[in-house]
Amino acid sequence: MNVLDKLKNKSQIALLLVVILLFISFIIFNQSKQDNQTVLDMDLDFEIADESNIDKLKNEAPNVVIVDVKGEINQPGIYEVKSDMRVNDVINLAGGLNKNADESQLNLAAKVVDEMIIQVPSINHEINDLNNSQTASNPDKIKLNQATVDELITLTGIGPSKAEAILTYRDEVGMFKDVEDLLNVSGIGEKTLDAIRDEVQAP
Repeated sequence: MNVLDKLKNKSQIALLLVVILLFISFIIFNQSKQDNQTVLDMDLDFEIADESNIDKLKNEAPNVVIVDVKGEINQPGIYEVKSDMRVNDVINLAGGLNKNADESQLNLAAKVVDEMIIQVPSINHEINDLNNSQTASNPDKIKLNQATVDELITLTGIGPSKAEAILTYRDEVGMFKDVEDLLNVSGIGEKTLDAIRDEVQAP
């Protein structure tokens, strides 16, 4: 073997070593890239999970609303309360009903809403009204504050869905103070109200 052949063999060996080193470097680089991507994906998953938990906590946290408590109550006034409270909770917060309060006119299970007025009527006022006007209550009319779904669907133009909407309004907002309050019920407009005005009574 001459010198030229020896140099040629050494060049081939060196080239082979370079190729092997490049191959090993490529494998190491790809592995490192995959590891970094995995860590990045994990961090992103944690971040999304954290944001989701924060949003969930925000949605679950009750807001503060302001209600006005009046009438036959021991401590009438304006109260800041949580939106998930009921009328009964606010009444207890305001010192409870006094001896003249007519609890039968209240929906104690209704949820409070912002700017809500909780008017506690007097039992004496109710007695006086009955004595002064025996015709105040018409037995032929449907009482909006006591009617059931079955009673409401007997009204002109009121089907099951509108009847349920009336009950929902009564539970969430409070008793009807006037027949005109029906316009605040979802699905009931002027035409529907005109059709049933003489068939219903409120309060």
